[in-house]
Amino acid sequence: MPIVHNISVRSATDLPKDEILIVGAGPSAMDICLEADKAGTKRIYLISRKAHFGIPDNWPIPLGSETKLLRFLFLTLMLPLWLVDLLLTIPTTMWAWWYDVPAWKPVDVYASQDYPFLMRAALLPAIRQGRLVPMIAEIESIDGDEVKLTSGTVLHPQKIVCATGWSYDYKFIPFYRNIEFDDLQLKLFARFMDIDHDGLFFVSIPASFFCVTSAADIASRAILQVLTGDWKRPSDNVIHDYINNVVRKRLALAGLYERELRDLGFVI
Repeated sequence: MPIVHNISVRSATDLPKDEILIVGAGPSAMDICLEADKAGTKRIYLISRKAHFGIPDNWPIPLGSETKLLRFLFLTLMLPLWLVDLLLTIPTTMWAWWYDVPAWKPVDVYASQDYPFLMRAALLPAIRQGRLVPMIAEIESIDGDEVKLTSGTVLHPQKIVCATGWSYDYKFIPFYRNIEFDDLQLKLFARFMDIDHDGLFFVSIPASFFCVTSAADIASRAILQVLTGDWKRPSDNVIHDYINNVVRKRLALAGLYERELRDLGFVI
């Protein structure tokens, strides 16, 4: 049974006709599900190790507008995070109820804590027909053509596609040679500044729930203030408190990220 990364799936001929197991929850996983559905795969299993915040691609506001909405809620109305989480959870839950997709209903998961599923509305018929089966589980073991999940489910897929994102390699920076991307993010003050190595910045890392170019623009303006000396570095206690209680606990959200940087003394 072949196990491949989603990047190796180049056409419908790369997908099996009977049964496929897709590991992942992000845009790449949704793309592979959509391609398998188009290819006529009889049963598509989609597994993720944890629940994710669910966002449909046909909810009332156009995709891309969520950035403007979040900035309005955080910067104009100055709403607290818990209220914005609630406001985002309600419409996505209603969407899942309306379209009868309970597997996509947020369950104790909020926009500020996890990356979203971006549910393709074109997959709704496959879910209703039982051909696409999303599950919260991990692979426990593989024995020949038998795959056992941590949920106890046993599958016999013809192929496993790992839609698990990209592996970032920082070996060109000697002291980052063995560090993982996720670990690197948890080190960075203001989500872009390496506090242990002056002058080293990672511009586009903050992008999680808003456009990467917008996030890069915000970070670049803050970095310029560091380089020109217009920003006063806070105490080490403030720095480590921010990393532990903000970066490690919630995503960067449009509007909220700008508010965070202002609280840290940046002019954004």
